[in-house]
Amino acid sequence: MSSIGLSRKGKLTLVKPVMDLIHGSSRGNVALYRTGLKPEMSKVFHECPHCHQKQISSFQKLFSVSFSPAICPVCKQPSNVPIVHGLMTLTAWILLTWLFIGLSIMAGMSFFLLGTIPAFIVCVDRYLLKAPLVPREFQ
Repeated sequence: MSSIGLSRKGKLTLVKPVMDLIHGSSRGNVALYRTGLKPEMSKVFHECPHCHQKQISSFQKLFSVSFSPAICPVCKQPSNVPIVHGLMTLTAWILLTWLFIGLSIMAGMSFFLLGTIPAFIVCVDRYLLKAPLVPREFQ
């Protein structure tokens, strides 16, 4: 199933649904070519620590923890992001949130609290997406 969307040049083009990008469906590659994107650019893959192939999606990596690991579609082995990287993400986001709370109190404007949203995205990108996947320690 596809929907119609507007491209950067103002032309009507076919747009791939978000769920196809998350689940890696190959349907709708025509839509990517019409918007100028290549299929391999539409989704970022990360290297599996077992077979060393880039087959694990960013969505799988973000939600991979020791009790719910990311499963490589090629070798079917579980892997996850170490808990240290999740704690670094949370700590950095909490510190930035307190910074924005202080700014909003000093300036008397609650508008600064909206800065916590991009701060969260930056922390996730810096500490979780760039973290290495490790083989699962216990089965």
